[in-house]
Amino acid sequence: AIDLGWGTNAYDINDSGQVVGYSYSFDSVNPRAFLYSNGSMQDLGALNGFASVAYGINNAGQVVGHYVFDDHHG
Repeated sequence: AIDLGWGTNAYDINDSGQVVGYSYSFDSVNPRAFLYSNGSMQDLGALNGFASVAYGINNAGQVVGHYVFDDHHG
């Protein structure tokens, strides 16, 4: 089994099987966008903010999402 953290939600999958969404780590109450590809999960970061969500991925691997920085939304 693969540990994706708690509260993991997938929003999209492309034709290559890459999955995007968000997950909470065990040491944070803020969601972080992720890319799951080839059996591993990558934190996509939050652009210097504290929370992020990935909503979609196209077949070129480009991800679209949302981040929260200091009570401002990007």
